[in-house]
Parts: sequence; structure tokens; C-alpha cells
Amino acid sequence: GFDNDARLNAMLRDASSSVISEITQKVVMVPDEDFDEAVKADLQVIKQVWTDMDKGGKAFTPFITKSQKKEKQ
Repeated sequence: GFDNDARLNAMLRDASSSVISEITQKVVMVPDEDFDEAVKADLQVIKQVWTDMDKGGKAFTPFITKSQKKEKQ
């Protein structure tokens, strides 16, 4: 839903390497089954972004730029 998208966009926009590191540790430590469906969906997106970052290091910036442009419309 919109609330989840807005929350995810804000989280990604504000994310620093230390925050990402902290969240990564929590994601690794806690199995996905412990989260509700909305959180699982967010985690899938976040994991995909991290995977893209690991592969190329460039996917993160366009993702954020796209989200910011979308919000201004």
C-alpha cells in the first residue's frame, strides 16, 4: 500500500552505510517467517536493492531518484 511505499522510500532515502549495516545484521539474525506480510514485502525490496548494490554499486542512486521524482508529482 501507499503507506508502506512511502515508509520504504523514506528509509532508503535516509539510509547511511551504518544504518544499512545495522539493518542487515537484524535481517540476517531474524528469519523472514517472523515478519508480517507487509514487512516481508519491504524486506524483499531492500534485499534486492542490496543485491544490486553488491553487483554494480550503481543501482541504488537511480532507485532513489525515481522514487523522489514520483513523490513530487
